Amino acid sequence: MRQSQREIQDPAEIAALLAAGQVCHLALNNAGAAPYLVALNYGFDYQTAGNSLVLWFHSAAAGRKLELLAADAQVGFQIETKLAMLPDNLQACAWGMQYESLVGSGLLRLVTERSTKLYGLNRLMSHYGGAEQPIVEPILNKTAVLQLVATEFAAKRSRNLRPQLA
Repeated sequence: MRQSQREIQDPAEIAALLAAGQVCHLALNNAGAAPYLVALNYGFDYQTAGNSLVLWFHSAAAGRKLELLAADAQVGFQIETKLAMLPDNLQACAWGMQYESLVGSGLLRLVTERSTKLYGLNRLMSHYGGAEQPIVEPILNKTAVLQLVATEFAAKRSRNLRPQLA
């Protein structure tokens, strides 16, 4: 990280960032073309001991994401929160952006085991406030569940984060 003073190292703050985020931007390799970038809802498992992160996604059972995943499991991801523009009324180029973000890479896999699919979907539901609601078989059968095991990630915040958004 170029500006190490912006790095978030406290595991509790990283967990709070993950909990506050609403969308994860997932970048998949697209053999010889531009990366394929998609915004997804997510669930997560973050273990502060060992600093491990697993992200969970759901998807249609067919489509571009799954085609690209079959060719290359390495992905990049990014989550941001606490976004706010910081205008400067005196000078346009002095404007700034307030943020917290988490960026990383890892290995993505399509989950096929029923119990793991249920677990991943429950992590998604829990993240958005629908903790442990029953998932009916027809939906489970037609939904793809993706598990991203982060191999590296780092979190940072703008140095001018306003206290009311912290």
